[in-house]
Amino acid sequence: MPVGTSLLKNQLAKIADGLGAAEDLTELSALCEVVKNNSHCGLGESAANPILTTLLSYPELYLQQLQYQEFAPAFDLDATLAAARRLAQREDPAAHLNQVEN
Repeated sequence: MPVGTSLLKNQLAKIADGLGAAEDLTELSALCEVVKNNSHCGLGESAANPILTTLLSYPELYLQQLQYQEFAPAFDLDATLAAARRLAQREDPAAHLNQVEN
């Protein structure tokens, strides 16, 4: 499978499996345009068409599959480091990370 169609398949599967965020829809659309406009074969030039068509015609179906409507970190690094802080006996503000959610 060519690289472009593999990337499309993986991005679409992430969304279909309910693991996507709103940003993934934007990335999927942009990826479709890159594959469509830069492919050297007929498959690549047309493979993105069904995705682009359904994104335009049925956006609500894609939105229903999203796990998050906004970006959410994959994990909380500060919470993950809690054990290290306990071992170091350090709970002051400088021992914590400030993660900003967008």
